[in-house]
Amino acid sequence: SWMQFAIEPGFGTDWDSTWFSWMWKSAPGLTHVAYYEGNGNNRTVDHDLGVVPEMMMCWRLGPQGTPTYTAYWHKGLNGGSSPENYFLYAQYNLAQYDVNVWDDTLPTSSKFYLGSQDMVNKSGDEYSMVLFASLAGFQKVGYYTGNGSSGLVIDCGFTAGVKFVMIKRTDSTGNWKQYDTERGLHFMASLCLNANDFTAQA
Repeated sequence: SWMQFAIEPGFGTDWDSTWFSWMWKSAPGLTHVAYYEGNGNNRTVDHDLGVVPEMMMCWRLGPQGTPTYTAYWHKGLNGGSSPENYFLYAQYNLAQYDVNVWDDTLPTSSKFYLGSQDMVNKSGDEYSMVLFASLAGFQKVGYYTGNGSSGLVIDCGFTAGVKFVMIKRTDSTGNWKQYDTERGLHFMASLCLNANDFTAQA
């Protein structure tokens, strides 16, 4: 199983030939950032995305000197069957984990749910939760099952092509692959970066 995230209009710049970045603008029904302070208890947090999130990215922001974790939730985890029980670490190439990080509850159009784990809800720590949803012709949050052969085509629904794609294998180890048009997004001939390590594009 693989999870997939793609956007049609991208933004990126290669400053000093070392770093590369992508940015998303917060917009209703598309992307939203919610900030909260952890309390260590199972809880709900309000959000203003306006639709049900299809992917969530939780950043533990501090305090300084403590480990920072980034936990992903995606509607395609566990093959899309009961994904509320699963998460992925952004920093590692590991497979999905079956842990009660999200209080075993799917997000809604106004709330997301947290368990008591430090990575998403340690008492007194600050967090940001980035929420993503699909918007026809602009951004697609999806997943697919590979067939073991090259040439598999995944239709993201963009008439003018895709500008950024992030793919992560979920049922086993696999890097967080990121492709974009700034470095030549092209079928079977694309450079990619691994979001989970410091290796150069390949």
